[in-house]
Amino acid sequence: MLIAYFAANAKYEEARELTYIQFPSRFVYHSDIKEWTPRKQGTSIGRVPYVHPAAGDLYYLRIIVNVVKGALVGNGTTPTVATEGRCEEESEQVLIGEEFMIARSDHPHQAISDAAYPDFVKNYLNRTYLTERAILAPTNASANEINSYLLSKVPSAEKEYLSSDSDAFESTPE
Repeated sequence: MLIAYFAANAKYEEARELTYIQFPSRFVYHSDIKEWTPRKQGTSIGRVPYVHPAAGDLYYLRIIVNVVKGALVGNGTTPTVATEGRCEEESEQVLIGEEFMIARSDHPHQAISDAAYPDFVKNYLNRTYLTERAILAPTNASANEINSYLLSKVPSAEKEYLSSDSDAFESTPE
């Protein structure tokens, strides 16, 4: 049924105005020839196959076609890097505006934190100031380094809290 839905979208202009869920209201599915054709008269209660969420990609595709109108598969005309003649080394550059760039520095943690949190020492207790800003880091290790740097700037005594994921008393004497 789903492949026939894509074929009907390619074949019938009016099909492209409907989502997959709306399809049975204006089209009839012929299981013998596995094809959707425009409905000639009357209405129908739409029946679309159920897909369990554990089906993975099939489930997500089913969710998408409930929202997207005129879904097509195959010989589309969406421009890609290769069709525009820009494919040089199997990769493309992503251009980022200068206003988002942080200048190279001998102290990268300071440069990053100063860009995201100007006047951090004056505002570290301000909840709104902290929640309106974020630093995206590629790894948890990078995030931990930046967090450690920012915490070192907070003017207070350091405290260490320990936690345990077990309540066993193996190391205590009896």
